[in-house]
Amino acid sequence: SIRQLCTRALLFENGTVIQDGPPGEVTRHYEQFFRETSDDASGAVDRRFPPGDFFLKRVELRNAAGNPTRQFRAGDVMDIHLWSSGRAPEDSYGLEFKLLNAEGAVVSFGAANPVRSTYYRADQQHFVCRLGPLPLTEGRYSFSFTIGVWNTDRWDFWQNAIGFEITSCDLFATGHSITNVHDGDFVIQQEWLAGE
Repeated sequence: SIRQLCTRALLFENGTVIQDGPPGEVTRHYEQFFRETSDDASGAVDRRFPPGDFFLKRVELRNAAGNPTRQFRAGDVMDIHLWSSGRAPEDSYGLEFKLLNAEGAVVSFGAANPVRSTYYRADQQHFVCRLGPLPLTEGRYSFSFTIGVWNTDRWDFWQNAIGFEITSCDLFATGHSITNVHDGDFVIQQEWLAGE
């Protein structure tokens, strides 16, 4: 609301103004200042408590330069790298993701499965999904991943595996960023590849 309705914002700490400026910059500073400390900046997560014999064990989000990061802008391309552990129970299988906004609502999805003519072999353990350009509004998002044979019970579900942030989305060049509090879901352009 502050980003959309205001032309100026102030950030206070203990009664002292610590920032005065455009709403997009001030609210972004506020969100970064009060965000919980974690490995958010690393762009990578190793699974702490994996289930079963075959599971997804690591995820990395990479920018167009190939660097792990959790910060993107609207219009960027993201590479999602996933690694599994163990040997798949079947000769071929698929991967799916759900993209959730800050409120936990699913806003997009994607899949490597027969519908997309993409399946992985039992001996493959590194997978890449090139996602974008990202048509996402400013805010925090997270991915959940599923692995298994399409249209059957899943072998693994990694809920809220990794989060990231869209730091800027000014689609109409107004100087006001568009946040992710709006409803709707859509399919983002994607290409599924085998990792090296």
